[in-house]
Amino acid sequence: MRCATRWCLPLTSGWRYCIARCARRLFGGAGLSREPRLIAESARVMTNSLQSRLISWQAACILLVGAIAGFISFFSAFQEAYEFQDDQLIQVAALINSQILSVAEHSGLPVVVKDNDSRFTVQVLGQRSEHALPLPSNMANGFQTLLLKRRSWRFYVRSLADGRRVAVGQSTEGRDELARDSGVRTAMPFLILLPLLVTLIVVSVRRTFAPVERLSSDIDARGQNDLRELDLDGAPQEIRPFLHSINGLLARLTRALAEQRRFIADAAHELRSPITALLLQTANVERAVLDPEARLRVASLKAGLQRTRALLEQLLAMARSQSNPQDPVENLPLASVMCQALRECEPLAQARNVALALHDQSGQAQLSATRADVLAMLRNLLDNAIRYTPPHGMVEIALRAVAGEIEVSIADSGPGIAAADKARVFDPFFRVGGSDDFGSGLGLAIVRTIVERLHGQVFLEDVSATPPHGLRVRLILPRSRDGSRPKLSPVN
Repeated sequence: MRCATRWCLPLTSGWRYCIARCARRLFGGAGLSREPRLIAESARVMTNSLQSRLISWQAACILLVGAIAGFISFFSAFQEAYEFQDDQLIQVAALINSQILSVAEHSGLPVVVKDNDSRFTVQVLGQRSEHALPLPSNMANGFQTLLLKRRSWRFYVRSLADGRRVAVGQSTEGRDELARDSGVRTAMPFLILLPLLVTLIVVSVRRTFAPVERLSSDIDARGQNDLRELDLDGAPQEIRPFLHSINGLLARLTRALAEQRRFIADAAHELRSPITALLLQTANVERAVLDPEARLRVASLKAGLQRTRALLEQLLAMARSQSNPQDPVENLPLASVMCQALRECEPLAQARNVALALHDQSGQAQLSATRADVLAMLRNLLDNAIRYTPPHGMVEIALRAVAGEIEVSIADSGPGIAAADKARVFDPFFRVGGSDDFGSGLGLAIVRTIVERLHGQVFLEDVSATPPHGLRVRLILPRSRDGSRPKLSPVN
C-alpha cells in the first residue's frame, strides 16, 4: 500500500503541473489577448504619421510657392509703381513750356513750385530762389538721381524751345514709400490666403483619414477577447489590402485560440473521470486498517486529488466563460440569482464557520444575461470571500439599483489585497502571496471575463483602513429596461 500511495502522489502532481502549464499558455497568454489593442495602436501610429507627413509636405509646398509668388508680385508691383512715377515726371515736365514760364515771370510767381500733395518739385535750372534746390545747371536731359541736403531726389530734366531747362523731381523716399505700398497691396492676398490654404489642407487631410481614425477607435474600444473581423465599409481603397491581412490574422488567431480552448476543455473533461475514480479508490483505502504514516500519506493524496479536481472544474468554467454563450439570454431578477448562489455556497460557509448576510435594496431590478454566466460570476466571488474570511467572520452582500445600473457589493473580513496586487489578481493563475494551496487563481479571471461581456465594471476596494483591511468587490452592471435584451459582447 505504501508503494501505491507513493506512486499515486507524484502522478497527481504531474497531472496538475501539465494541466496548469497548458492552461497558462491558453488563458495566461497576455500577448494574444492584447492583439486587438496592439492592432489599434499600430493603426493610430500609422494614421498620425501619415497625417503629419501629408500636412507637413503640403503646407511646406504651399508656403514655399506662396512665398515665391508673393515676392515676385511684390517686386513686380514695386517696379511698376516706380516706372509709373517716372511717367508722371515726364507728363508734368511736358506740361511746362516757354509761354507758361514767361507769364509766371511777368506775374511775379516763384520759379520754384512745390506740390506737397503730389510730392512734385518743379524748378528752372540756372535761376536762384530762396526755396530752390541747389541743382547743377549743367544737368543732362532725362532722368537723374541726386543727393541734395542729405536726401535723395529723382529728377527729369527737359529743355524748352527758348533754351531754358526745367527739372521736375520727387523725393526718392516718397517714391519708395508709394512703391512699397503698391507692392504690399499686391502681395497682401497671398499673406491672407496662405494660412487659409494651410488650414484647408489640415481639414481635408483629417477628413480623408477620418475612416482610419474611426477604425482605430473601433478596435481600441473592443474587449481583449473580441477578435471579430474589421468592417471594411467606408475604408479607403488604399488600406483595404492591409485590412484584409489584419482580418486574415484575426481569423487565424481565432481558430488557434478556439483549438487551444477546446483542447483544454476536452482534456479537463476527460481527466475528471480518472480523478473521480482515484478519489473513490482513496476513500476505499481510508476505510482499510492503516498505520499512522500510511493514513497521513493517503490524506495527502486525497487533498492533492481534490485540488486537481477543483482546478479541472475551474478550467472548464474558464473555458465556458471565454466562449460565446449557448444558453438563452434572459431578464434575470438579480436578487433571485444571488439567493441561488448563496444556497450553493452555504455548505462551504458552514464548514468554515463564516456567516453570510444579504442586504437587498435592488427591488425587482433585472439583468439581461444568461443564468449560467451570472451564477458562475456570483459563485466565484462568494467562494473567494468565504475562503479568505477567518472563522467566525462575516461576508456581507449588498444589492442596490441606481438609475440604469445595478450595483453588487461583496465584502469580507479577511486580510485584503495589497494595492500592488489589485491590478494583477484578475490575471489567470495569479494568486496573492500567503494564500492557501486550494485556490487555482482563475476565479477573478472568470469574473472579469463575464463582467466585460455584460458591459459592466468591477472594482476592488478595502473595507477598512486598518489591518485586517478586508476586501470589497463591487460590480457595476447595466440594468435591463422594459424587457429589453441588449446584445452581449462576443468572445472568440
